Parts: sequence; structure tokens; C-alpha cells
Amino acid sequence: DTTLKWLAYLMLFELAPLFSSLLLLARNGVACANQFAPYQLHADNEIKLASLIGVRQLAYMLSGCGLAIYLAVASLIAGIVYAKPRYLFEEWQQLLAQLPLSLWLSLPCKTAVFCGVITWCCCLAGVFSSRRRHASLATSRAVFSSLTAVFLLDGLWAVFWPLDA
Repeated sequence: DTTLKWLAYLMLFELAPLFSSLLLLARNGVACANQFAPYQLHADNEIKLASLIGVRQLAYMLSGCGLAIYLAVASLIAGIVYAKPRYLFEEWQQLLAQLPLSLWLSLPCKTAVFCGVITWCCCLAGVFSSRRRHASLATSRAVFSSLTAVFLLDGLWAVFWPLDA
């Protein structure tokens, strides 16, 4: 069914990476910027400080990828159940056979890039805030810079890795 195929393309290529990245930004990004705000550092000490105060960049990226895969698979199963509930397994197998491998690979790659950029932007916003009293400014800067970077990367991703439907 073409409707389920287009739902799969939309979820795997666009919505799941964006939603999971935005959820990661809302949950972890603001906390990252707040944790770094009291410290006055140079950029070369950022990684050392991150490990000292418990900011795990790799864990943030991997949790974002897991969330994106969960969102994509759950929405596809829900779409199949809504469209053809009696033929769930047959439709799922047919849908998996129709989707190219590049689409499945773009989901974790895109999400890992987005989550890495979000973590990096939030850590830098916290590091370069002047003092603890500017923590709210650091979190606002972190959210704005992260959203800007993610939307620019999403546009570039669509240009350089086009969707072959």
C-alpha cells in the first residue's frame, strides 16, 4: 500500500530523527548548559569537565538513536494496525521488503548527527556563559543554537542525501 510506504518514508527520513532530537534537547540539552554555566573555562577543558561532572555525550547520542528507532517502528506498526489490522504481519513484511536499506541507515545516522550537534551546542553555551547567574541565558542560547544547527543540518541532509521514492 502506497500510504503506508509514504508514512514509512516520512517517519524514517524526517519525523523520527527530528522528534527524538527535540526531545533530547528538551530533556538533556538544557541540563547540560546549566551544568556548565558555573564554570569559567576555555574550550580545550570542556571534554575534561564534561567527564568530571557526568555529561556523557556518547550516551546522549545513543539514547537519541534508540528513541528515533522506537518512534519510527511504533508509528509504522500503528499505521498498519489502523489501516489493515487483520494483516499486520503480512503488511509489515511487505513494507520492509519495499523500503531501501539507505532509508533504514539514514535514521540512526541522521539522529546521531543531530544529537551530537545538540550536545555540543549545549555544552558550549554553558561553558561560554560568564557566571552562574547567567545560567538562564546559557540555556536559552543553547536551545536557540541547537535548533538552528539541527534545522540547517536537516536542510543540508535533504539536499545531499535525497529521498529516492
